[in-house]
Amino acid sequence: MEELTYRGKKREGRHRDTWDPFQLNPIGAEKETKRRCFQLCQYLVAVIVGLAVLTSAVVAKGSLLVLSTMSSPTSMRSPKEKQFYMLMLVFCLVCPNVLVFLKSLWRCAFKSFVHPNMKTMSFICAIECLVSLGTSVLVLVVMPQFDVLTNLFISGGVCIVTAILQIVYKLQRDTWKILFPICSLILTVA
Repeated sequence: MEELTYRGKKREGRHRDTWDPFQLNPIGAEKETKRRCFQLCQYLVAVIVGLAVLTSAVVAKGSLLVLSTMSSPTSMRSPKEKQFYMLMLVFCLVCPNVLVFLKSLWRCAFKSFVHPNMKTMSFICAIECLVSLGTSVLVLVVMPQFDVLTNLFISGGVCIVTAILQIVYKLQRDTWKILFPICSLILTVA
């Protein structure tokens, strides 16, 4: 019995690096190298996705600023239009959270996951409730009271604080990964 397990482990070690364990070639012969065209396509897709994310962030921030300006008490819109713009602000706040909730349900239903500790789960839920409450108060109560420039600086200040916190967090783990939060800080300041 021990001989069978030893042979099985030996076979697993021999075929660990192969993509086809039944192949007769030596272990190093079938290692594939990425072709230049494939690498170029990967970089092109990464650039396109990055630009799409940046564009959607600019559109989202701009629409939030426009909606908060339109729903402000100093706006020259009718009260019904102000209510509509306030309702659109509420929709802008609720929709991303609903999408994240649906994504989490999908992961729970179709992927294997480790059940989290209930203490950790309650702590995360409490933090998320506080973040949602603070965001709601900021967007629905505070931002309509100010002009567009002040609202732009408020939202930019919130983004800068999170970028700085990400840099501090990455300094504790892997120092080479600090490049991404620094880039986000530079883009936020720009």
